[in-house]
Amino acid sequence: MTLFGEVVDAAEAARIGLVHRVADDVVAAAVELAARAAAAPRDLVRTTKSTLRLTSGMSTQAEAVEVEVRAQAESVRSPEFRDRLAALQKTISRSGR
Repeated sequence: MTLFGEVVDAAEAARIGLVHRVADDVVAAAVELAARAAAAPRDLVRTTKSTLRLTSGMSTQAEAVEVEVRAQAESVRSPEFRDRLAALQKTISRSGR
């Protein structure tokens, strides 16, 4: 798009995966996303950001996967993970799936 000076509207941006979602009220959507981010466990956010920084400079996918697997394994052992998993399982069982 940049190379050819193309302009896309919101619907097209969503269709091609350029945006997370399209919102009528951008400020309300931003505040909602910020609240979700702020509510996330601090250690999880810190680990996620660190993993992204580490893997962005890696030359092979195998290296990046190794780092990500270690971070995921650590995450699964956390109390926050167990709590969130239990909440998700409750939601799924209530929906009849």
